[in-house]
Amino acid sequence: MTQFVNLRGKRLAFSAKESSSIPPGASGLIYPKDAGFIITDEQSVERLFIEHDKATGISWFLKVGRRGLRRWFEPTNDETLKAFGLDILDYNASILLAGRIHQQCRKYLSSASGH
Repeated sequence: MTQFVNLRGKRLAFSAKESSSIPPGASGLIYPKDAGFIITDEQSVERLFIEHDKATGISWFLKVGRRGLRRWFEPTNDETLKAFGLDILDYNASILLAGRIHQQCRKYLSSASGH
């Protein structure tokens, strides 16, 4: 059974490992990579990364681009961020949202591994 994560109007299918197969009814994927989670668009292109700092317990979104990962700290008109509804969030709101999604994905990941 597919588990979903809602991200400001996007319905992301959770996968316990990297995948490019988007199930019906999903508008992208979210899966673990390195110390966080990758978020893809409808074409399975990596667009966002949720990074988590274990020392502080804070999570945040990073934009995946041609020049690597990039943070932003204020509302922006960036097309990727607009597509995911993150363009209008201030720093605190985006950190709260990233934390909630990171926590939900960790829960899904632990249930997928049987822990």
